[in-house]
Amino acid sequence: AFSAIEQYEMNLAKRLITGLAAIPNVRVFGITDPARFTERVPTVVLSIGDLNSADSAAKLDKRGIYCWHGHYYAIAICDALGQSQRGMVRLGLMHTNTREEVERTLEAVAEIARAD
Repeated sequence: AFSAIEQYEMNLAKRLITGLAAIPNVRVFGITDPARFTERVPTVVLSIGDLNSADSAAKLDKRGIYCWHGHYYAIAICDALGQSQRGMVRLGLMHTNTREEVERTLEAVAEIARAD
């Protein structure tokens, strides 16, 4: 069961990461090379244009996409990535998520990125 869950979550994460990376004005942090996805978990951290993470999260929330924003107590990492002031948006996937939810998330992020 755990192998099936891991594979399912990684397939969702692969689609989310490759989809986000293709959206102009979106920066994905962390491992984005599909050949290295076994080295990561299905949690994705990003920034959208010049928006701070709180504004990005609010815009996603209005579209029914729930996420975290800020530094998540990973202050040193935010500092190292130059995101201390803006924070980052964090999206987490689980085996209860669907491909349709990932596609809806990508559409929402693309819409926000175009408007920024």
